[in-house]
Amino acid sequence: MKKISFGLDVGLVGSSQSSNNLFLEYLKDASIQRGSMVENAGDEGPFRALMVFDNVPINIRIYVASNIEDLINEDVNKMDGLILVLDVHDMESKNRFSSVELIKFTLAFGFKGFSTLVGVDAKNKSDGKNIDADRRINRTELIQKAKDLELLYCFEIQKPYRDMKNFFDKILKDQIVKFAISNPELLEQSKKYGKELMDKKKSS
Repeated sequence: MKKISFGLDVGLVGSSQSSNNLFLEYLKDASIQRGSMVENAGDEGPFRALMVFDNVPINIRIYVASNIEDLINEDVNKMDGLILVLDVHDMESKNRFSSVELIKFTLAFGFKGFSTLVGVDAKNKSDGKNIDADRRINRTELIQKAKDLELLYCFEIQKPYRDMKNFFDKILKDQIVKFAISNPELLEQSKKYGKELMDKKKSS
């Protein structure tokens, strides 16, 4: 059987390591294969995870950066998605991203993928900082920032596992629709490999 899977190269941009790690930890837990299929993001390359979603195997490569400029300088030819992360308790973080930076990113990669702003409630993952619970970027401000940047999605992460699952379910479901439109025959073939992977996981 041919091992057919789809690939997603995704940029993850956020200044808080603890917030970024929420995404990576969720992918580690959701990955169908541990070990060689999962790597720490860093100088050696992107974080990698193989997921099976709706029977479709998807190789996800996450390029982590603290700002958009660093992401543009990554040694990668294309990007299929962009995740911009804000700490909702850091009032200055909503000013970190600009339309000019996003234009540069789009031109650098000929970008036509999904883009999303994610507000992370880091009050319990504060990296040792004192956080005023009454000062936060509210949902209305978060949505307005996403509109100003002309991003496709806007999410807020309050309960890590539940909200991360909802986030990736939405993103991957929409990507599978794109796969189905671009190559329906290949999608059906990939599901056979996805079923094989799931069967192996159940029997292990």
